[in-house]
Amino acid sequence: MNQPPKLWIVAERPVRLPNALVAAESLRDRFPGGIHFVRDQSNAWQRVQWQPYSGYFDEVHTFARVKSCRGLLDLPRRYRDTMERKRAVAALPIEPDTDLLLCIAGVMGLAGVAASAHANARKVLSISAASYERLTRAPDRKRFRFTTSGWLQNRVVEPLAGVERTLDLKPRVDPGGDGTRLVRLQKNPDEIFDTIVIASINGRELPASGSARFVTARYLSITELPGFSRSTIDASTRRVLFFGTPFLLVRNLTPEI
Repeated sequence: MNQPPKLWIVAERPVRLPNALVAAESLRDRFPGGIHFVRDQSNAWQRVQWQPYSGYFDEVHTFARVKSCRGLLDLPRRYRDTMERKRAVAALPIEPDTDLLLCIAGVMGLAGVAASAHANARKVLSISAASYERLTRAPDRKRFRFTTSGWLQNRVVEPLAGVERTLDLKPRVDPGGDGTRLVRLQKNPDEIFDTIVIASINGRELPASGSARFVTARYLSITELPGFSRSTIDASTRRVLFFGTPFLLVRNLTPEI
């Protein structure tokens, strides 16, 4: 007997929590089996007060992050950690015939492991057009080279662990410059995900590469769910939450605050 379908939302960073909440509330009727939230265990999540919102998911699954490899001596540890994480993610009761795996924005970490561990499940990636273009940049090997840990990860750890291989490249000239690395999956996302939702302000942007798997949409907005904000907390205890880094606000706040 088929079980009712479940939605599995993967959001690695806490800045994606609003997106996960919107997806959970707007899609709940289509997934009577429940809404599951999958996240990383990291300092970033510990610094934000996300626990009050955990009740909007039927279950929350947390997985430890894997530290990068620091050389050959650290290679066995990296492999063990990668395998343990994949086994833990593979143990999630995701039914390929009925369930849907929704990955929000990121594909390099937990989302990539989930896609590898549940290769037969239906998978949807929600991402901006600009982020998608970054994930499909063709590496120019004359300009870029592997980092040491990136090479060990791509050539040894990931093939042995059976997870999607990643490219972590840095420029041959000025390798220490900020924002100059090329980090992406070895495969293009449309080779892994069944559908890719390209989000933009106007809801009509598409990457230049084009694909039959693309679906355009506007950015998710929690303001489109008025019932959600009214049902969270009463007005006397209502607070304003900032997701991301409010540079202007931090600069203008007094030290006492």
